[in-house]
Amino acid sequence: MSTLPAGKSAPSGKKVAFFDVDETLITEKSMFTFMQYHYSRRYHISGKIRYLVFIFWIKFLARLGTSREAVNRIYYRTYRGTSIHHLDKLGREWFAERSKRPGFFISDITTELKGLQQSGYLVALVSGSFRPCLEPIAEQLNADFVLCTELENNEGTLSGRVLQQTIGKGKSRVVQELLRKLDANADDCTAYGDHISDLPMLELVGRPVVVGRRCSKLVSLAEQRGWAIRRVHA
Repeated sequence: MSTLPAGKSAPSGKKVAFFDVDETLITEKSMFTFMQYHYSRRYHISGKIRYLVFIFWIKFLARLGTSREAVNRIYYRTYRGTSIHHLDKLGREWFAERSKRPGFFISDITTELKGLQQSGYLVALVSGSFRPCLEPIAEQLNADFVLCTELENNEGTLSGRVLQQTIGKGKSRVVQELLRKLDANADDCTAYGDHISDLPMLELVGRPVVVGRRCSKLVSLAEQRGWAIRRVHA
C-alpha cells in the first residue's frame, strides 16, 4: 500500500522528520476524543454512556495484558458499516472544535516541526490513529505525508477490518517504506515520539527525540543512549 499522497512524486535524497501525533504534537489522544465526538453526534443522549462503556472495556482489556495492536483493532471494529465520507466530514468538524481549545497543539514541538520544514525537511505524521483525525492536523501543519492505520473500505463503507497497523513495529515498517520511496538516508532523518511503542521508529533514524517524560521506560532508554529529550509544555 502506497504511503505517498495522490499526485506527489518521490524526490531523491530527501531528509524526513517523522512525528508521532498523540501526546507528541497534540496534547490528547485523537482516536478517543474523536470517538466521543462521533458518539455524541450519532447517539445523542446515549452517546456519552456508550463512550464511557467502551472506554471501561478498553481499559479492562489493557489491564488483562491485551496488546496495543489488538486494542487498536477492537477500536476500529466499532466503525464497521460507517461511511468513510461521513467520518472524513466529522473529522474536520472534530478538529475545528478541538483545535480551538488552548493547548491543543504542543507548541514547543510544532515550533520545532516548522523549523525543520524551513531547513528543508519533509514532514511525515506517523500514528496509530486514522485519516479522519489526522488529515486535518496534517493540513494545519503543512505535513507532506500521513502514515497511519488504514481500514478496509468497500465502496465507501468501512468493514471494520484493519489493513495496516502503525503501532510499534508497524510504525517502523511504514517509515522504512517511505524512506525507500524517497531514497532518503535514515541517518539524515529525525523522529519524535513520546511512548515506548514509538521505539522501533526512533531507533531507525539518526536523530531520535523523546517528547516529554511521561513514559519512564522510554526516557530511561533515551538517557542511556544519549538521545534528545524535550521537556515540553502546551
